[in-house]
Amino acid sequence: DQLASLYALAPKAIAEASKKFHRAQLKILANKTDENSVLLRGVMSGRLVLVDEDYARETATKFKDYEKAEPDMKAAIVAAYARSKGDFDTVIKNYKSRSSEEEKTRFLGGLVSYKDSSLVSRALGLAGSEEIRKQHVQSLLLGASRNPDARDATWSWVSKNIDWLRKIYEGVGTLSRLLTATIPLFGIGRAEELKRFFATNKITEAGMGIEAGMERLKINEDFLRRVGETEQQVIQVPER
Repeated sequence: DQLASLYALAPKAIAEASKKFHRAQLKILANKTDENSVLLRGVMSGRLVLVDEDYARETATKFKDYEKAEPDMKAAIVAAYARSKGDFDTVIKNYKSRSSEEEKTRFLGGLVSYKDSSLVSRALGLAGSEEIRKQHVQSLLLGASRNPDARDATWSWVSKNIDWLRKIYEGVGTLSRLLTATIPLFGIGRAEELKRFFATNKITEAGMGIEAGMERLKINEDFLRRVGETEQQVIQVPER
């Protein structure tokens, strides 16, 4: 969890450490068949496809046999296919046609896993239509905000659609919680812009969430300044 969170903040600094750790874990789990190991293998694979292009390409080849794949590997396979192939039409078609909520969730994850931010923008653009279910908008935004390649796309969409978000979440605390979780990620590198935006666009029902999100954003940006988000300064994972 910590490496996944760090990657969302500092992809360049954490990528190699994340690859090394998750590949090592998958090697350990490779031949285990107990329920916990199978579940963990799916989680580790899902994280690795986001940071390791070679692994994403390798895993994407399993998409042709998707229906036969282990259930716990399916989300990773969809994300790998989306990230390495950049095939938007197939992923959205599957999202719309699948009947089970579990399957829809897997393909929804694929829609926010693209390396090409324009494809994430395209997915977000469908949020206001009937193509993306309104109950899935929160998951869509959370997923997009965690994709470091889609920070600009996510903030652009939120800033243009904040009134629509207020409308669909009117009377509940969802928007406040959503902004608490997403501001610290899509706000990286644009804290002053966000301050101006929320000063101009008063969202009283989400005030506490915005404040909490901005506080976490400051913590994240302070961390990034210490780490130094560069190719040369990387976080190391000890040998096991």
